[in-house]
Amino acid sequence: MIRAFLIAQTLVMAAMGYSPLAAQETSPVKPILRGAETDWAAIAASAERFAEAFNAADATAVAETFTPHGEYVDVDRNLFQGRDAIQAEFAAFFAGNPKATIEIDVQALRFLAPNLAVEEGVTFTELEGTEHTARTRYTAVHVKQDNQWRVARVRDFNDEFSNAEGKLRSLSWMVGEWVDESQDAMIETKVYWDEGGRYLIRDYHVLIDGSKAMKGQQRIGWDPLTRRIHSWVFDSAGGRMEGLWTQVDDGWLVKSKGVTADGKLATATHILTPVTQDSFRWVSLDRVAGEEKLPDLAMTIVRRPPNPKSALQQPTSATAEEGGQQ
Repeated sequence: MIRAFLIAQTLVMAAMGYSPLAAQETSPVKPILRGAETDWAAIAASAERFAEAFNAADATAVAETFTPHGEYVDVDRNLFQGRDAIQAEFAAFFAGNPKATIEIDVQALRFLAPNLAVEEGVTFTELEGTEHTARTRYTAVHVKQDNQWRVARVRDFNDEFSNAEGKLRSLSWMVGEWVDESQDAMIETKVYWDEGGRYLIRDYHVLIDGSKAMKGQQRIGWDPLTRRIHSWVFDSAGGRMEGLWTQVDDGWLVKSKGVTADGKLATATHILTPVTQDSFRWVSLDRVAGEEKLPDLAMTIVRRPPNPKSALQQPTSATAEEGGQQ
């Protein structure tokens, strides 16, 4: 029986339009991310067609989202090769479940080449007359043929990660203390797990001439309502933002929106890319506050080294215990 899939897009790190570092480096994001925006939209449109076909129990339209020789592999490792076989399988499923519905949580979308993309995520399938929602992980391979994106292969897996900490495991590299310093200001950040292990908490301080100009806290967690990684940030000036996270290529993309302390609507797209174990690249694009378009920002954030004195005084067992708490 089908535990189907779906294809779409979205994601990363909430931040206000305000920044004391606006004069910093403003180089654009990597071309593969910029250039893929049109393709993301095309894959999302293909996903919408699939969802509409699935929810209408239209097996022919579902099969049309695949390439002529496309493949679908279900959780039991049954292979359905070619549109005819895929159509027959979905038709059999819809015959027994005519009112089945599907939703998708896209967790990653990577472009391996201009005409090749790999998507990973989780689907939620509901059947009429049951209270159970079938949850399935999937990997989908998209190819661009005749200027149109289609699905070449989908592989479904039983979902192994059901708790919030499991869903956030790919962001654990953020845990620690970070700093970005320029001639104008310094941003200090500390990221740690909350006591229950369900959220990553990011405390930050903006210092100008050695004095704190702003501080705030961000909470990153799994949102059971949207079924996505979601973040919420509140700053000391009274502003707030929230963001939806998606994993792309080697990093994370966050679509953020909120309101500034003076009541202006703010939006931005952020991209976080780990560079080394102790540094990551942060790029902020499409920044708008009210009717004002703000310049793009790009900076490299580095992990703060431990204080030499405290490192010498701190016992190894205490360090290990602290690491375990994180």
